[in-house]
Amino acid sequence: MPILNNKLILGTVQFGLDYGINNSAGKPSKEQVFKIFEEAAKAGVTILDTADAYGNASELIGEFFSVSKTRFEINTKFKAEKGKSIEAQLTHSLNQLNAEQVNIYFYHRFDEMLEFPETLTELQVLKNQSLINKIGVSVYGNNEFEIAVNTPEVDAIQLPFNLLDNYSQRGALLKQAKQKGKEIQVRSVFLQGLFFKNLNDYPAYLTPLKPYMQTVNEFENGMGMEALALSYALAQPEIDNVLIGVDTLEQLQQNLSYSNTELPTNIVSRINAIHVAETELLYPKNWK
Repeated sequence: MPILNNKLILGTVQFGLDYGINNSAGKPSKEQVFKIFEEAAKAGVTILDTADAYGNASELIGEFFSVSKTRFEINTKFKAEKGKSIEAQLTHSLNQLNAEQVNIYFYHRFDEMLEFPETLTELQVLKNQSLINKIGVSVYGNNEFEIAVNTPEVDAIQLPFNLLDNYSQRGALLKQAKQKGKEIQVRSVFLQGLFFKNLNDYPAYLTPLKPYMQTVNEFENGMGMEALALSYALAQPEIDNVLIGVDTLEQLQQNLSYSNTELPTNIVSRINAIHVAETELLYPKNWK
């Protein structure tokens, strides 16, 4: 078993929705999803990431648990809204997932934690009842990241991190987070497939990213962009888990092999030093 596979979290948004800049095939069949789950478990992956907003992904996990002895820890997300019970959402999720506990229960949107601060107390009650193991929040920019780091009730933080949205952007806060005992998960390590697109195929609004990607391409050295991107995230000591998404069994197997690539420390340091000034382009939600 490759030593770093247990740091990988398998995302499920691709199984419930058509997702990603390079995904032209659509979501896989239920049979394909179940094969992906089994293969991931055999390789040492122990956590799935899902949400009610991911189409029928949660139901697929529940169906899988009903026909397989294989088990995963589940991270899922909720929406904090006025008049909407978090406990009721959790009960609904547990029923869909065919599970007794959620590992990390994430605020799907950071601003909900600020708008409804009383929900932190509700979550603490659910945690005391062992219905959830940890309270998490999903963030984007460093302003959100910093507030999450300094919120005592928050146990886990999920944030974007990749070859461009990298240590030069996030390093200081990553160190603070670990000093405060936060669990750190990162997503968007492939920037929704942007790293695999030919620079000539970049849409006009992403043109400012081309010079940075030209620098990144110099470090590939034949290992492949996928291996470079994944091994870069896995090489960061402050990062506990890396979220990956796949559309096929073959993609999973490739990702598992990439996770065993050891990136030389001098390459890690040089990528750490790349600093994108146009930070708004690091977030796919801002892509036109």
